[in-house]
Amino acid sequence: MKVAIAGKVWTRQVGGNSRYVHNLVPGLREEGIDVEILEGAGKGYLAKESLVWPRSCRADVLHFPADNGPLVPARVPVVGTIHGMASLHMPAVRSPRSERIWRWRMQRLAGVADHLVTVSHSSSRDLSGFLGSGHPPISVVPLGVDHERFHPVAGPGERADLTDLGVPERYVAYVGNLEPRKNVGSLARAAGEVAARTGVPLVVAGAPAWDAEEALVAVTDSPSTIYLGRVHENMLAPLLRHADVFCFPSYYEGFGLPVLEAMACGTPVLCSDRGSLPEVGGDAVAYVADLSVEGIADRLVTLLTGDDAAAMRARGIARAAAFTWQATAEHHARVYHEVAA
Repeated sequence: MKVAIAGKVWTRQVGGNSRYVHNLVPGLREEGIDVEILEGAGKGYLAKESLVWPRSCRADVLHFPADNGPLVPARVPVVGTIHGMASLHMPAVRSPRSERIWRWRMQRLAGVADHLVTVSHSSSRDLSGFLGSGHPPISVVPLGVDHERFHPVAGPGERADLTDLGVPERYVAYVGNLEPRKNVGSLARAAGEVAARTGVPLVVAGAPAWDAEEALVAVTDSPSTIYLGRVHENMLAPLLRHADVFCFPSYYEGFGLPVLEAMACGTPVLCSDRGSLPEVGGDAVAYVADLSVEGIADRLVTLLTGDDAAAMRARGIARAAAFTWQATAEHHARVYHEVAA
């Protein structure tokens, strides 16, 4: 079987969506799927994605992996992945114009796709409600962890590499984009209270994304926050592994891959109870329902001064072991064979 995958997030680094495709493709090839990555950048990409590829594709299945897809029916079966519906839960995820276009594209994708994939039951419920009756079948396919990278055993020299980046011995970590949905501004403002009560600063690694000004100002103005910007992929696991706590106070997640990767590294996790995060974290993480500065600070101080860290590490490692990219690829392969048949 040959599957053509639209290559926009393969070529461009856009956080979790890119990680999804970069880990999915090798697993598909191990499943015996012949994968073709369609050109993902340059002039005319939107026209190719929307109009040209659906009519010209010669693969058995055409997969659009990142919340977009064709505007016209395709000559081969189409699978579309929609990762989450954040704008149903919070305002200002996008500009009003971008939101209108995004919703129209989602509805159009559902109108021409043979099968939709999403990454959590939370997202599946949102998607079904948004699309209404008559939508194509939806499969829930959780994301995975690269357990060769994200594990609790520190490699030689990685602590020294972190020191070279300016990372102290003890710290709370946040890894992810800077955007309103992630609530990084509140976390950075909470860092002052946390550091005053525990002596433990916050380390933030991530690039500014859409409407990042408020979060970026909060992060860079906080004397208790060390901002690394976007770090090399090879440093993500060490940064998670050596943290006292990984904190992810997001207002909404379609999945929440950094939470899963932190658990795999054996790091205690504090995250919000919104969207899919309870599905990912289960009983292995601590949750914060009050996402204010005070609420985040109080829960972090409790974790940093309590005695549950060892038990949380063990629970996180055990839970993360159930999530693999090969299982993700196997489920996708079943979807492809189903629609091709």
